[in-house]
Amino acid sequence: MIECKGVIPPLITPVDANEKLDIPALRNLIEYVMAGGVHGVFVLGSTGEFYGLDFEEKEEALAATMDQVGGRVPVYVGASAITTKECIKLTRLAKKYQAAAVTVLTPMFITPNEQELYAHFRAIAEAEDIANIIYNNPDRTGVNVSPGLLDRLADVPNIVGAKDSSGDMTPNIRIYPADQRPRLSDIGRPGHDDFSDACLWRRRLCSRDS
Repeated sequence: MIECKGVIPPLITPVDANEKLDIPALRNLIEYVMAGGVHGVFVLGSTGEFYGLDFEEKEEALAATMDQVGGRVPVYVGASAITTKECIKLTRLAKKYQAAAVTVLTPMFITPNEQELYAHFRAIAEAEDIANIIYNNPDRTGVNVSPGLLDRLADVPNIVGAKDSSGDMTPNIRIYPADQRPRLSDIGRPGHDDFSDACLWRRRLCSRDS
């Protein structure tokens, strides 16, 4: 199973003036960030405006990404949608192209309770043998992943980490003491690499590879 570490930038999905995928531009973008020494790339996330792409476009972008990266770094793929079945479909697509992991947002436009969220994330994680990263972005989806829910999800096979864009990671830090064995790639805790938007950007500006 993948170990989430280092700088993993979320990529935009380039389109041309007619809103068609610009695959050459995507390939150029990948080479640009690779030259900067990144440790992975993240496609089809919220930065990649997954909601503006149909399934065929997502597959085309993913196929080009996997080809361009060529195994040099892990590829993380957004598998977010309103319904569980669509998330599973996207997860299977990522598995088909041998991506390293999927990131899954909380559903948007609906308000599932905590048990429904647990069932949603668990069903996706169990659908394919691929690493899953829970993506918490309550300002965009209106749904928050609580520390208690994250603690429960940590025991689900294939769920390996959490990406937090809430701007407040302190609740989740508190439930994982420093002397506890790592059950998730917990975000923001000292001694661990970050997979949050803010931390990724800060580390990209301040860090250098040896």
